[in-house]
Amino acid sequence: MADITGTAGDDTLAGTPLDDVIRPGGGFDTVDGGAGNDRLLVDFSAGNLVRARFPSHVTLDAEGWSGTIQSRVSDDVVSFSRVERIEARLGARDDWFYATITGPVAGRSLAIDAGGGSYDRLSLLATALSNVTFKVGASGGVTNSFGSTFNGFESYEVRVDGGTNAIATAGGADVIEVGAGTSNIASGAGDDTIVTRGGRDRIDGGAGRDIWVIDYAATTEGVSVVQNGLYDTPFIQDRSYAAGIETIDARLGSGNDFVRLIDSAGSSVASGSGADSFTLLRPNGITIDGGAGYDYARIDLSGTNRFWETELHSDGTGGFAGTISRYNGVDLAGIEKLSVTLADGVDLVTIDGAAFVAGAQVQMDGGLGADHLTLSLAAFPGARATVRADGTMLVGKNLFSGFESFRFEGSAGNDELGGGFSNYIDAGAGNDILRAGAGADLLFGGDGYDQFYGLGSGDEATGGTGPDVYYVEDVSAGLPMIHEDVDGGFDMIVSSVGFALPQNVERLRLTGSADVYGYGSIGADQIFGNAGNNLLIGDAGNDTIEGGDGIDYLSGGTGSDSLRGGAGTDVFVFDTLETAAERDTVLDFTLGEDRVQLDRSIFSAFADEPLGAALGAENFRLGTRALDADDHVIYNAGVGGLFYDPDGNGIVAALLIARFIGNPLLSAGDFTLA
Repeated sequence: MADITGTAGDDTLAGTPLDDVIRPGGGFDTVDGGAGNDRLLVDFSAGNLVRARFPSHVTLDAEGWSGTIQSRVSDDVVSFSRVERIEARLGARDDWFYATITGPVAGRSLAIDAGGGSYDRLSLLATALSNVTFKVGASGGVTNSFGSTFNGFESYEVRVDGGTNAIATAGGADVIEVGAGTSNIASGAGDDTIVTRGGRDRIDGGAGRDIWVIDYAATTEGVSVVQNGLYDTPFIQDRSYAAGIETIDARLGSGNDFVRLIDSAGSSVASGSGADSFTLLRPNGITIDGGAGYDYARIDLSGTNRFWETELHSDGTGGFAGTISRYNGVDLAGIEKLSVTLADGVDLVTIDGAAFVAGAQVQMDGGLGADHLTLSLAAFPGARATVRADGTMLVGKNLFSGFESFRFEGSAGNDELGGGFSNYIDAGAGNDILRAGAGADLLFGGDGYDQFYGLGSGDEATGGTGPDVYYVEDVSAGLPMIHEDVDGGFDMIVSSVGFALPQNVERLRLTGSADVYGYGSIGADQIFGNAGNNLLIGDAGNDTIEGGDGIDYLSGGTGSDSLRGGAGTDVFVFDTLETAAERDTVLDFTLGEDRVQLDRSIFSAFADEPLGAALGAENFRLGTRALDADDHVIYNAGVGGLFYDPDGNGIVAALLIARFIGNPLLSAGDFTLA
């Protein structure tokens, strides 16, 4: 046996074949214990310097301990190998001491005193050891099953294999990891991390905010993981149970797993392959990943104020990925079927319908508050997304309810979209159906033959190219705005209320039986009355006007117009004077029932006549020309031509103002003045 002592300088110390005691001094020393059962005594307790060094690190293998111990209060360092026992005293600074055990512990030991630091940490990396006991006592000493002693450490990292382990730490921020087996773990106060890899364990996180990392990735059987954040007692059904655990981070295996998180905050679960099921009630900052297999998640945020942006898209494998209530809700991936009730507040939801095409399904309730849904259906050709009378909407197999406003983005196919309280709809190309809701809607039909339903107060619709049809229903607070480009196709408005055609919309059809008006624009318009009494005015252009049933007033305005009164007593109004080429055509004048009305401000020969007066017999001439100065209205029954002559048989020529199909035999009694 030899007692070998170093100097204050840099020494190289070599042991003998016997059992040596080696005492390095100051400086940077190198020690090789050699053969025998050697004991290394290191005293770095003296000194008051501050040295920023790497942690001390020792490793036990088949040849003994090797590694480096560094002082943080002096310039002293010892590097060593082939030593069986180490006794070390560290200084008054905060030390971090790593001990890795990969070889047999029989006859090998550590005795480490951390010294007087305020936060000394021991990392024991002994995954080759099983059936380990490691308990920190009230005085700071450690009782263990592998023959070593540790004192003065405030924080621990202990990683061991499975078996029957008993590990208890104290008040630091500790890390404890065990393999499969039946371990009892108590991490004491502090924010601790506990890792279990299978097995049937009992865990007590103690005070502080602790996390339980559950590694069941290699498990082939399904497990049930339950956490209630109000009680901090998560468990794996019939396997492991914990207390004092605020957060879990679980990695599950290939079985069909069940996960239930209630009032949980900050937890994360990846369920692996298999058909897994998640139930999340009032989650806060949760992450779930269904992995492979057909997975279901029910997420309920009702009763909370965790409302924010929600976004879902395809994960590329047939499921959803995205976020339910960003920042304080749920991040998810690999979920094929999803049921969501959102929080009590204003939720903003965006969903990419490509996930629907891939087979994912969602049922979502907006919950309380003014919630908005944006639904992109660009990858869902021929989508049908219309809000029903009860406020629900079915899109394929996907059901939505509790939303107050919508934005729909259609596909290149023939879509049917809308119907909610307040919508933004961009239907895209294709022959689409767009439905306005009860609120103010903004609708874009895009290319194709588009149909707009339910237009009313506050709505704005743009048809795009292709023939479009607009259905106007509710104008209690104002008319909708309709836009068409000059090359937007032949478009029509169908309205149950009075309406004036905007530019580039060519046809207006009134429906129902209300007494309403219909006005044209500057183009060649088609205007059709309803069963009520209508005022129909063509404005400029060569218009076609049909009155339908009821007492209708028809005025073509400027241009060569075609007028048909239809059933009932109709009034054909002439309030412009143009050229003979721009004369109007009356298609169905009924004698004794219909009337011709002349505007006195235009037909100035009658300017002094009272409003509503009948045309005097002396002012009407049946024939081809005026015979005296009072003959201002001349009707040629042979051709059905109606002329106006401002000076009778004077020098000013008569002007053809209308032609009556069927050549009815008009008389002065068929005319009134307005």
